[in-house]
Amino acid sequence: MKDYSFIRYILLFSMILLVFSCEAKKRGNIEKEVKNRLVNHIKKVNLNNNGIEDPVYFYKDELTKNPGVEPLLYRGVSFNIDDKPLEYHKNLWTSTYDERDNLEINILTKMFGDWDGYCFVGDYNKNGKDEVTFYVIGGIAASIQTYEYYDNRIKKILSCPDVGRIEYKDIEGSDQKALIIVGTSEGVLNAPKPKVTLYTWNTSENKFNETDYTEEYWKDQGREKRD
Repeated sequence: MKDYSFIRYILLFSMILLVFSCEAKKRGNIEKEVKNRLVNHIKKVNLNNNGIEDPVYFYKDELTKNPGVEPLLYRGVSFNIDDKPLEYHKNLWTSTYDERDNLEINILTKMFGDWDGYCFVGDYNKNGKDEVTFYVIGGIAASIQTYEYYDNRIKKILSCPDVGRIEYKDIEGSDQKALIIVGTSEGVLNAPKPKVTLYTWNTSENKFNETDYTEEYWKDQGREKRD
């Protein structure tokens, strides 16, 4: 019988090289993307739980420059580890907030930590690493996105794309809170009750679970009031 162990070793080694090559190319593209961008704000964050705070960069407004496409304004954010950009995302921060937005921001500080006008930073899941949460205004709706450094990458652990109103509820037997997101059709004439989603933390999968909470929410007249 032939021994194919050497061939399997070569294939495994080739796959590892391919993964490292793709990661190196990705980082190279990110470094090129942010190289000449003007920084608007820097937030130091305990991303890696190694005693060193890594910077999250907020870049000034810039127009897209795709040929044949109308320029669009975006605001970029990069997450850096060991002073090198690991991830780059567009449209993760908003420059101005009104009185209504500030009400929602006050609710989010009770879950996601301190707010500095750009993002929330705190250790919601109590694993020793900071999560970075963004509250982004866009049209009639807002969005909430939370990121954490996990398995050598920046992982999105929460995404709420349609935020009309924010509430929370205490979780029995825990110091954590569940996030309640009411959709954007509330208050619209002749519109049905908006969808309501409950977000609770899933420790084993290191992310928030989404549960349709619409029926229970609108039936529950004794739900927790907003402060």
